[in-house]
Amino acid sequence: MADRVFLDLETRLTDEDVGGWDHAQDMRVAVAVTYSTETRRFHVFEEDELEFLFDQLFRADLVVGYNIRGFDFRVL
Repeated sequence: MADRVFLDLETRLTDEDVGGWDHAQDMRVAVAVTYSTETRRFHVFEEDELEFLFDQLFRADLVVGYNIRGFDFRVL
């Protein structure tokens, strides 16, 4: 079965804190949450655990999220 991983993250800083949406890469991760269809489990990652998040995302067959290319991936 293909592993579809759903991703959402929240940031430490707002767009106002970093000088606008064009600087999303500076917002820093507060928490990222994934759900894997393979394991049927949620995983919670804090900023110091991002290497484990990246491992999960790179292993996934498909990563799903709202505006992940325009925002989440930029923050990561």
